[in-house]
Amino acid sequence: MENRKMFKGVAFYFVLCWKYNKKFVLNLLLQEIITALNSILVILIPKYILDALFVEANKKAALQWALIYTFCVYLLSVFNNILQRFETIQTAQVFQQFSIDLNKKMMECKYQAIETPEFLDLKTKAECFLYGN
Repeated sequence: MENRKMFKGVAFYFVLCWKYNKKFVLNLLLQEIITALNSILVILIPKYILDALFVEANKKAALQWALIYTFCVYLLSVFNNILQRFETIQTAQVFQQFSIDLNKKMMECKYQAIETPEFLDLKTKAECFLYGN
């Protein structure tokens, strides 16, 4: 049951993020792809380096694989750093839009309901979700 609530909360979060800023969601997806590619590189390329050194006894091929590995890791880290900077900016924008939306909803609600326990509980849950408390 808790897993269902968690996935429901994550789905709600992505729907809201998509509503406020589509670039933010796409940025998160790209970051995950880059992280996966980096993991694959860390696993695969050293195998080719070791094979070139010990199986083929070819130092030149091993050096080429090492250079390819270094270049790819460097390139992926540059892309990842750019996306992290972009994510920081987009996170602030999404947070600002979410805060504005929450405050607009607060202004539109009936004043009699503001102090009821149900309303206060719902408000606390929304703030918990928004601020991560």
